[in-house]
Amino acid sequence: MSDPEPILNIENAPNNVWETGQPQKTNFTTGFNSLRAIVTDTLDAYPSNDTSAFVISYTTHEPSNSIHWANFDLSFDYYVDSDTLTDYGTIEFSPDNGTTWINLLNDPTYDSYLSWDISGPNGNIPPTLSGSSNGWIHRSVSLGNLGTYLAIPAGTIIQWRFTFTSDGNQTNRDGLMYDNIYLDITPPLGLEETNVETFQISPNPVYSTIETHFSETQENVSYVVHSSEGRLIKQFPKQKTETTLNLDALNSGVYYLSIYDADGNFLASKKFIKQ
Repeated sequence: MSDPEPILNIENAPNNVWETGQPQKTNFTTGFNSLRAIVTDTLDAYPSNDTSAFVISYTTHEPSNSIHWANFDLSFDYYVDSDTLTDYGTIEFSPDNGTTWINLLNDPTYDSYLSWDISGPNGNIPPTLSGSSNGWIHRSVSLGNLGTYLAIPAGTIIQWRFTFTSDGNQTNRDGLMYDNIYLDITPPLGLEETNVETFQISPNPVYSTIETHFSETQENVSYVVHSSEGRLIKQFPKQKTETTLNLDALNSGVYYLSIYDADGNFLASKKFIKQ
């Protein structure tokens, strides 16, 4: 993570139950890999009729269409112990220092731009922050496509808000806790050709369209074009490994074409010249 580091802020509200420390409750007794965690009260059961939140802030160094956003992930471990689906946690993302909030667990406007690490027959599956997880669960979500869609400028304060809400019934459950919350901003490639023997493109230089060939046949791969400076230029989701891409709209110059599998894992890259 580049400087500045993300900043954790637990809102100073009268009924905010989020605390950092060692949990000493019925089921919550330790963090995931240390004694400490961020928990809905380290000692007592969470109260009824309460909404509490903590926020993590980060100042962006580059615009969200840069190469460093392509693998921009939020990952965390969580442990939930609540009584009903009306006692639940949410995770929201703000691209503009808290003016706008996007529900990362359930927002039909932006769901297609999010890639959670677990998928089902109907797409990505966000974590369930209600009921009982019976232990720690690790989850992560890629925000690269969302950042590209939102076009966030460099220097913007972006935020993640973690909230827990309870209804009017008091059942003396432990609530929700998090550990190992991590923001990973790493480029998917070092602006160089990778796996050149397995990934082939033609023609090169490119005039209008380019044909691709990858040694391992896969479905629903994605192709991504970056400029030589690392700026994200164009994406081609849900493609076959052997396909034809239309690059006619690109300006003349040097570019990199990268291929990713259906889970978003980087496979290879090739440099090409657009005439």
